[in-house]
Amino acid sequence: LHVAQFGFSAAAPLLLYCVGVIRLDSFVWAKVRPNIIMAILSSSAMYFNMAALRTSDVATLLVVRACCPLVDCVVEHLFLGRDLPSRQGTLLLFIVAVSAAGYRLTMDPRHHKQEDGALPLISFFVFICAADIYGRFVSNLEWENRQWGPVLYSNVLSLPHQLLIALATNEQQVLHAV
Repeated sequence: LHVAQFGFSAAAPLLLYCVGVIRLDSFVWAKVRPNIIMAILSSSAMYFNMAALRTSDVATLLVVRACCPLVDCVVEHLFLGRDLPSRQGTLLLFIVAVSAAGYRLTMDPRHHKQEDGALPLISFFVFICAADIYGRFVSNLEWENRQWGPVLYSNVLSLPHQLLIALATNEQQVLHAV
């Protein structure tokens, strides 16, 4: 199912380019190489997001996602030399994470899923944090079309990775059932 999503998302800018609505960046190795890594990170995050939804509820994923900026800013400080957020910024990041956790804790228990799959949640957390951090590097690339260049690159370069995941997890059976 993700292959179809990435395929459509790659086809849309190509179609707009073919009818002359937008300009697109050519595929050049200097942009392909970093975007391959970004494609693997983001499509892996998407895969583990969906895997986590099989064992957890959306509110749990919201809590995990809300904690990512806390990790991102520390990793960026340690490895990229960026400044840590101000006290006010740090406080706001904690408020977002605590608010998400509070929302999860106050949900009607009838809406909770059995939390028996920590591995997909942990994997989602690791890959989405890595994609967030690495994405800051990729966003510094020079694009002819800043709106559509990254969209085209990320979706075209995610297709092979998603196809491998789909084949390895028998998604074609799921698609056939749908």
